[in-house]
Amino acid sequence: YDLQGDRAITNNESSGTFSNYGTLRTSSANGSATVSGVTFDNNGEINVQSGAVNFASGTLLFNDGTRFTGGGQVAVTGNATFAGSITANHLTLGNSARFTGNNATLHGNAHWASGTLARNWSIAKGTTVTLPSGNAKNLDGMLINQGTIAAHDTLQLGFGSSLDNQSTY
Repeated sequence: YDLQGDRAITNNESSGTFSNYGTLRTSSANGSATVSGVTFDNNGEINVQSGAVNFASGTLLFNDGTRFTGGGQVAVTGNATFAGSITANHLTLGNSARFTGNNATLHGNAHWASGTLARNWSIAKGTTVTLPSGNAKNLDGMLINQGTIAAHDTLQLGFGSSLDNQSTY
């Protein structure tokens, strides 16, 4: 599926489902495309060639094998669930949303701009997650760090949460 230009995938008065097992690509976009108000069930590649894609709302599911690729930016600003192996390039988690990890392992590079990591997450070897300054970053579960967390802001650990730092924080 190729979003050409600054377009959206959204609902039409009722919630629908977009299941991606192939490639969702944005091309010819200098601005931003948006996914909102639908169930977005991803098992494939999200390729942002330029500009940005914002996953803003709805039921957002990024399953084992999800790959965020391309030179553009991907922002997940709505509550989302990540499961299994996730490969990221130019991924930002933000907008004070809740990001639930179902034994999620992050590979690549990402920015955790704001919000809550919940349940079970791992940062793989060779992966860098940056915590830029400016907004709250909350941990509500377990995070195993085998990569690098570059923290420019405070990480708040919730009740019963744990950060198992096996590499660089």
